[in-house]
Amino acid sequence: MSAIEETGLTTEQQEWLDGLREMADWFEQHPERIEQLGDRGIIVNLYPDGKGDTAQLARELGKVTKEQNSSLFWIRRGFGPHKIDGVLSRGEVCTRVVTGTRQVPEKIVPAYEEEIIEWECVEPLLASVKS
Repeated sequence: MSAIEETGLTTEQQEWLDGLREMADWFEQHPERIEQLGDRGIIVNLYPDGKGDTAQLARELGKVTKEQNSSLFWIRRGFGPHKIDGVLSRGEVCTRVVTGTRQVPEKIVPAYEEEIIEWECVEPLLASVKS
């Protein structure tokens, strides 16, 4: 019996899960690198196929929060410091309603000098790294 038949996972799905486990194992071997993660959490973004799929994802995730900004809507479940987000365009789950208008004043940006930058990397960073 193949691994796919035993687990029900495709080869690609199994490789993805194995990669997560390998990454966790690596961080266990190098715990000082966890300090370099910033907020220390990993966010996995899923892109559900519309409202129905988003509702299904919410049921699968269990306790979720809903968040949004001006263009995106997402549901989120935390796993310790890590998160899974189901992200959609707000237009896929909300109806845009114009409730009025307002005048936006003209903004003139004063002229200023801007640097033109090129990067020169003299010493190759990975030259001393052995595979």
